[in-house]
Amino acid sequence: MQKTTDFSTLNKIKSPHFLIRTVWPKLKNIAGGKYLFSCIFRSIEPSFHSICPTIEKIEEGHARVSIKDGSGIGTKSNLLHHNALANLGEFSARIALASMLDAKGQSTLSKIEAEYVQMAFNYVYADSVCHTFDHSNQETDICIRTDIKNSKSELVCVVYTTWKIRA
Repeated sequence: MQKTTDFSTLNKIKSPHFLIRTVWPKLKNIAGGKYLFSCIFRSIEPSFHSICPTIEKIEEGHARVSIKDGSGIGTKSNLLHHNALANLGEFSARIALASMLDAKGQSTLSKIEAEYVQMAFNYVYADSVCHTFDHSNQETDICIRTDIKNSKSELVCVVYTTWKIRA
C-alpha cells in the first residue's frame, strides 16, 4: 500500500497567521528564538531576505522589527540605504497586519510611501501599529503608519503602507 502525503500541515506552516499565533509564542522567550523565528518568517516572505530583519516583538496589531548594517544594506560610511528603510517599514507593517487577520484573511500591498527625516546609521528599528478594522467586509483598504527610529530613538523615516484586505 502506497503512503500518501498530507500537505495541509505544510500549507499551515507557510501561513503568517499560523506562525504568529503558534510558533512565535513558543520561540520569543528562548535564547536565539527571535532570530530563528525571523529566519522562518523570511522563508515564507523571500522578498525581505536582502535586509535580514529581526522580529523583536509581535502583539495584537503591533510589530517591532530591527535591522543593522553588516549585511550589505548600507554604504561604506555605514549609512543605511533608503530602500532598505522602506523595505523594513513594509515588513513590519505586514507582520502587524498579519497579527490582526484571521486564518482566512488575505492582504495585498497596494501602495507604499516613505518620508525620510534624517540619515540612518548602523541600527534602526521599525514600529508598526495596525488599528482594528471591520473583518466582516468582503474587501477593505487599511493604511498602516510605521515609524523607523535609530538607536537613540530619534525618528529616521516614516513609512505609510496601504493594504487591500479580503475576508
